[in-house]
Amino acid sequence: MSPRRRPRWFALAAVALLPLAASAERRSTIDVPAVPARPWFACVGSIAAESQPIAGTSSDLELAVARRGAWLDGPEVRALETAGDGESGVDDAFLDPERLTVVRMWPIEAEQERQPARAEWPGRPVTLAVAWPTASGYVNLLVDLDRPGRWLLELAAASQQAAALDAWMLGHAVRPTGSLAAACREARAAFDAAGRAPGASGALQRAAWGERALHAVTRAYALALSSTPIGDCTAATVGITVNDEAAVAPSVRAIRRRPAGASAPAARVVISPSLALDEAASMVRRIRDSGASVMVQPVDSADLASMTPEGVAARVRELASTLGPVQGWEIGNEVNGAWAGQGTIDKVLAAAGALGAAPPARMLTLAWQLGEDDEAHSLFTWLDRHLTPEVLAVTDSVGLSIYPENAPMGPAAFERVLQTLRSRVGDRPIVVSELGYWSGDLSHRWWWGDRADPTGRGRRAVFGLYERASRRVAPCGGGTFWWYFGAEVASDEATLRTWLAAS
Repeated sequence: MSPRRRPRWFALAAVALLPLAASAERRSTIDVPAVPARPWFACVGSIAAESQPIAGTSSDLELAVARRGAWLDGPEVRALETAGDGESGVDDAFLDPERLTVVRMWPIEAEQERQPARAEWPGRPVTLAVAWPTASGYVNLLVDLDRPGRWLLELAAASQQAAALDAWMLGHAVRPTGSLAAACREARAAFDAAGRAPGASGALQRAAWGERALHAVTRAYALALSSTPIGDCTAATVGITVNDEAAVAPSVRAIRRRPAGASAPAARVVISPSLALDEAASMVRRIRDSGASVMVQPVDSADLASMTPEGVAARVRELASTLGPVQGWEIGNEVNGAWAGQGTIDKVLAAAGALGAAPPARMLTLAWQLGEDDEAHSLFTWLDRHLTPEVLAVTDSVGLSIYPENAPMGPAAFERVLQTLRSRVGDRPIVVSELGYWSGDLSHRWWWGDRADPTGRGRRAVFGLYERASRRVAPCGGGTFWWYFGAEVASDEATLRTWLAAS
């Protein structure tokens, strides 16, 4: 489990801009014209057409964002990005559009009042990754920019996400009905209104409609992922994390409530270095006796930096000889995180080697982040430098650890990230192997679901989104191995029902 992110050196006086960041949650007051539902498997269709700059320059990129009938200046745009959290919330990055590796970290220049947010054009097409608020909560806004100029940021993002959503719905035969149909109608109405705004003089209107379109498309994307038939993903893992001894009893009760005929869930059992071997064996035995399969996490990322490869191997051998038969081992947890220290790949290989020639299933977990740390630890940049054939040879599945308040994701980014990750790891299952939200040891920065009730409706929204999406987005490995499952899921009936439905 990752610690709270550290602040950086960017200077930003954002406290006065907190009301602006909060205002992103409020729905637009613009009336939405009625648009009839489309009688086919698509959400928006050809209406979403604007994904290009509204004015060109030779060397500069301007991010045009409007609120309440006026253009925002750089500090106001920055306040939206950081949720008013100042320098520790700066997370923008230019990425390679295909590989999502870092081209430039923190390119947005947004410190000057009464000046727009700008970035020096890098001389090549890029994807801008930036935390951004929608009515559903914060997402990682992956916007493809193919040239310099003045971009209506939210309209471009909404257009691109709408095109990806249409492709998803057409490819999976998801017909918009109910709440999904309503969100699609709102998105089409916003795009249609933006398209009717006149030329250069209508840019402010189009920006306003772009905000509304982005809200609607984000909501529709989440609903579409939840509405997609399971199809070929029936074998996706339904997993929990048992992170300490106190979590065993509520986890066992939850496991025993699963529906009759449901497949056995997977329980990732975290063995703390302070836990005696007999206590660890008792934890594993109780979980195994409940009917769950067991995956052992021998070393959490928080402890990895203090261990040598030899120490990791010795610990794995000791646990393997003590715990009895288990179905899997997590041979590395959040290994691309800066907090995991140096030489994590050597430790992964040491853990895998200690399991012998015929090991149980081995999972390698990566921490989701793009611009929230430094370039070296950005997920796909790290993979390009460290994911060697030797590492892949000892990896049976790949896990993704997601803490949305520390590093936003959202439904559109989730699909794109999984497809990009799949290009690196081949046909190995990709699992959401760790998930958490608004626990006491997290940043409490970027919200999702419900800002007013983060530990109730907000947490259930996070759990529901990734529980369903992980079982539908190819390669549909499943998840979500909620870190505090015993305290936050098994002990909350509404959230537990979501998990039981997935079972």
